[in-house]
Amino acid sequence: MLACSRRWVLWLSCLASSACFGESPAIETGSSDDGGMCPEDLIAPGLAACPDACTGGCESDNVCAIACSGEAVCADLVLACPAEYECEILCTGIDACDGATVNCPPDLPCALICEGGADACGDSTVNCGSGECSVQCGATDSVCSGTRMRCGGGACVAECAGNSFPVLENCDESCGCTPCEAS
Repeated sequence: MLACSRRWVLWLSCLASSACFGESPAIETGSSDDGGMCPEDLIAPGLAACPDACTGGCESDNVCAIACSGEAVCADLVLACPAEYECEILCTGIDACDGATVNCPPDLPCALICEGGADACGDSTVNCGSGECSVQCGATDSVCSGTRMRCGGGACVAECAGNSFPVLENCDESCGCTPCEAS
């Protein structure tokens, strides 16, 4: 699991303060069709130096942070997570990651965190690998409008604080699929 995903209470509190970078909620993997749970995620090996793609730096537990903070700063970009790191992409601000494509590591956990502005992750696509994959949508009305997750073999989870929900594709290919639910 993402090291940061063990702190879901902190994530909920940080949504209110917009100081959420590096925090993400706990993810329940649910059960697969065979009645089992998703397997433990692999441990990210990391590299000697933090890759340039990790614009928010690398955490000590080999999590690559990609920071997209500001209006349209990562709009329409392809954000490629390094294969040797768990990956967290934080999109904060109006259109911060609008239309972006996130390519998760092939075998490691990946999280897209969307907050702080209309369409922060609007029309973005997350291509999950076999590690746990999550999209966390903040309380702003259209923060995840048009966002799509293409689930891989690992847990595929959406967490929504507001009424903007990502679409989860290929749920039948994941070991556990948890979409947001309307309240």
